[in-house]
Amino acid sequence: MLKARPVAVNVFRALKKMKALRQIQAVEAMLTVDRLTVPYANALLAATSPEDLVMNGKKNLSPSLKARRVEVMERESAQLDREFKLADQSYTRLNMQLILAKGYMRRIMECVPVLQYLIDHHRDLARELRNICKSPSQF
Repeated sequence: MLKARPVAVNVFRALKKMKALRQIQAVEAMLTVDRLTVPYANALLAATSPEDLVMNGKKNLSPSLKARRVEVMERESAQLDREFKLADQSYTRLNMQLILAKGYMRRIMECVPVLQYLIDHHRDLARELRNICKSPSQF
């Protein structure tokens, strides 16, 4: 799942401390929010239940440290949710503006005197505007 993505070595160190099924869940969570960072991997490790951890003779995290890491993860997750909502709102607004602009441009290009002026004085611009008007809406 991570072959084609640049990932820090320390992310794998955190993942190796988890059992296989939990590793898959953690990687899916990281890919979902597109956050393949060491702090996020460590936060997922801290939020992992003890039965999903690989025990190798080392002590588990103290409850206060684990609670602090879970708190950091929750705070980062909330921040990501806010950023995603802002990006989605911005995309929706810009998408609508592009659709309206393309429709307006199409109407202008249907006006014969405007089109003739562009062809006579700005041939390259006229060709590009015509291509934009003909292209299917990808918005």
